Amino acid sequence: ALFHPRGEPASARAAAALGLGYVAAMLSSAPLSEIRTAAEGAAQWFQLYLRPDRSGSASLLREAEAAGFRAIVVTAD
Repeated sequence: ALFHPRGEPASARAAAALGLGYVAAMLSSAPLSEIRTAAEGAAQWFQLYLRPDRSGSASLLREAEAAGFRAIVVTAD
């Protein structure tokens, strides 16, 4: 949503229309479920920054799984 008012759901739809996958960022401006349903049927992954609090990371992963994301991209920098 920093660059477009429809934010990540619009980006996910555009990627799906081009036959591309989409990686939803952990800090997305839209709920994961909204991003996921915006491009139903397209490959979508969830990007996770590991948190010092493991329960926080686990909670985010459960949310992503419940929304329908089937792969995780772990960022380690």
